[in-house]
Amino acid sequence: MLHDLNIKLTGGRLTAVTKQAATLAYEAEVTADAGFTAAMQVMVMSPEFNTLGSPKPFTGEREKKTQKNNGKSDEYKAVVLLFLSGGADTWNLMVPHGSNQRYEDYSTIRGSLSLQVGEMIELKGSTTGDSANYAVHKSFNWLGGTLFNKDKKAAFFSNIGNLADPFVSKADYESSSVSGKKRPFGLMSHADQTKGAHTLKCQDMGVAARGAGGRLADVLAKHYNKVVRTYSFAGNAAWPQGVDTTRDILDNEGSRSFQQYEALRDTIRNLTSQRHHNVYAEQYAVAFEETMVSVEQLGAAMEGVKVKTSEVWKEETGLHKQFQQVSKLIQTANARKVNRELFYVQVGGWDHHTSMKANTMAQFRDMDAAFRRFHDEMKTLGVWNDVTVMTHSEFGRTLSPNGNAGSDHAWAGQHLMFGGSVNGGNIYNKYPDDMSADNSKDLGRGRLIPQFPWESMMVPIAKWMGVTDGDTLRLLFPNLDRFNSTQLNEGVSIFNR
Repeated sequence: MLHDLNIKLTGGRLTAVTKQAATLAYEAEVTADAGFTAAMQVMVMSPEFNTLGSPKPFTGEREKKTQKNNGKSDEYKAVVLLFLSGGADTWNLMVPHGSNQRYEDYSTIRGSLSLQVGEMIELKGSTTGDSANYAVHKSFNWLGGTLFNKDKKAAFFSNIGNLADPFVSKADYESSSVSGKKRPFGLMSHADQTKGAHTLKCQDMGVAARGAGGRLADVLAKHYNKVVRTYSFAGNAAWPQGVDTTRDILDNEGSRSFQQYEALRDTIRNLTSQRHHNVYAEQYAVAFEETMVSVEQLGAAMEGVKVKTSEVWKEETGLHKQFQQVSKLIQTANARKVNRELFYVQVGGWDHHTSMKANTMAQFRDMDAAFRRFHDEMKTLGVWNDVTVMTHSEFGRTLSPNGNAGSDHAWAGQHLMFGGSVNGGNIYNKYPDDMSADNSKDLGRGRLIPQFPWESMMVPIAKWMGVTDGDTLRLLFPNLDRFNSTQLNEGVSIFNR
């Protein structure tokens, strides 16, 4: 029977180690049906079932990964990336304010999508690119009125998006085949631009470069001896996945232990101790072992943990639940002996080809409430200065409306960052000089070419997390040398702690 099961599940590719483990599982059960189920469970956990080709087993002990910690417990820092999946219309996140030409240009091209005076909160801060006045969407009442204007702990980044090379105009973009400049692969495609924003190597198809957050974790562990963990609350998102760093995948309910782990501990150890010349089987074995250990450690650390400000977390949206789980993990960081963590949080539903203004108003309001709750929790935990939150999206939207009161796929957008160490009350990068229709950076209908790459946010983040030398930054950000110091915010104090 086990022979037939091997044929059906793996094409007869089980190694001697897996065969023995399946046989022991079968013989340990009282009934044949129970034994069949136990043996099948062993097989479906094996590298042979989960990969293709001959596993090519060989003997020898696998080298264990180790992380050194030369830091102190008070050196903890965390970054939370909130990804607005679907292509958020962030041209209504932050807008020109006042009776001036910039607002007139914005209002003219946005038409029915534009924010009016009663729909915005003036930002009383400074800008790095011009002397104009700006405002934030009124749904960000707390973020704009308190965190930006009063506390100076929130900032905005304008005119940003996927870039492998800078383009100064539409003509420059269209002549890239001659100039050799790299365009983002699959521009305005949800899947391709998401991968580009995650990897910061948008000129390539796929995620072979791994995620920017994961590479940052790799560098911090390898070059700076930090104990680093990364997490995704959105499945196998690329951003927190590194070459050496394996992300932990969680959901809105946090970490839950594998209920049969104790019973299967020896089986799992035997399966993952087998080495393979087949690189896919070997990678699977390593990842499976690391995942099972991580799940159990997280489950034990998180058991019984509650947010300290539970009485104010009344909202039940997915975004609020994700930020609650991030809060719990941060609360247990000292017990888990980590001093750098990166969290990937995602909220979907931003592809507003219809009714953009009404939809984003509700979503911005949900974000503002979640941000406020998270801020209060970090303050209560005493780690407000050690945590930074930022937003990304795969692309921005057209400035001009379509026929359904919506906006369509475009390129440049605007995003935000906040935290106790952020030099806030500032607008970084440079708002577009010209928003009129068919301007020199308009690919059509207000599809603006971004002037600044995601690196204008991520390079300062990497430095704040502890990356100090230029060569390591180039390893971390493959396109770094394609941009000038202004485009990377070099010499700009985005953090003050």
